[in-house]
Amino acid sequence: MTARILRIELRRSVALWTALLIAPLLVVAGFIGFAVLPPLFRDREQGDPGVILLFPYLRGPRDGEYAVRMLSAQANLTQALWLAAVAATGLALFAAARRGTRVAALLPALIGAAVAVPAAPARFAAAWVEDDRATEVVCTRDEPAVCVSRVESHLLARLRGPARQALSTLAAKLPPGAARAEVRVVSAGIPQAPQPADTIQLFVSHFDDLTEETADNLLGRMLAGAGVRPCVNQLGFDPTRFIEGPPPEPNHRYLAARQAAYGWLVGGRPPQTLDDGDPAAAFTGEALAALYALPADEQRARVAALRAAELTCARGDRLDLLTGGTR
Repeated sequence: MTARILRIELRRSVALWTALLIAPLLVVAGFIGFAVLPPLFRDREQGDPGVILLFPYLRGPRDGEYAVRMLSAQANLTQALWLAAVAATGLALFAAARRGTRVAALLPALIGAAVAVPAAPARFAAAWVEDDRATEVVCTRDEPAVCVSRVESHLLARLRGPARQALSTLAAKLPPGAARAEVRVVSAGIPQAPQPADTIQLFVSHFDDLTEETADNLLGRMLAGAGVRPCVNQLGFDPTRFIEGPPPEPNHRYLAARQAAYGWLVGGRPPQTLDDGDPAAAFTGEALAALYALPADEQRARVAALRAAELTCARGDRLDLLTGGTR
């Protein structure tokens, strides 16, 4: 009799401790699973698969540009479907009293997985799309217009002075110049479509802290390349894109040509630009010396030729356009 009572009490104790421990153990197992499983799906070469979206923890864009991106409708619907299925399974398990009913309670999660996995974007990177509202431009009300992406609209007053100085400088040295200046925050990289000739464009990453830029630095960035954004096919990489590891080696001749054009526009060697140890610094000095040795009309024609090539990202050595060399 005593042994039977002990067995009954032991069973009750086991049941009680099981009931008390199962919830925290599941929480711990869940945290471990969320920490261990996602890395198993990762692919450094092709990027994370879209099923990463089904794990309930925050994953932002790979380059971290939350401010100018948002989850696509496809990603939102996939997550909503999956989480609703998991919630339905949880409620069903909570309400189930018999073993057979508990097994059936798993059905919503299985159906949700069967639908959500194929519906998810093929790659996690595709789940994040540009937020058109954040990247649309807002402009000053007075002319000449100075515009900036809405996400950086608080910097409009700071950018107005350097931008208008860039516009007046370009108009004076290469008439008719440009009618407006734009500073755009981009998440998909610098567009390589032809740049409008009547607009000075500066493309930056959201991580570029323009509040730390001096007026001279901002002027230099706007007038580099004679007021044209850099061409990725010439530079060798996109300076606004996230790059893992050390940055690639740029095309120093191309950088020098862009800085020499800026130097010519402001009437001398660029005041900030390149360090003396930078390989492009020597090219810049040589290009400016070659330009200043020419008649004024020829100087203007060569810088105008560089600007025209930059507007369309045409092929060819930009430094040769300034110096008259051939490569």
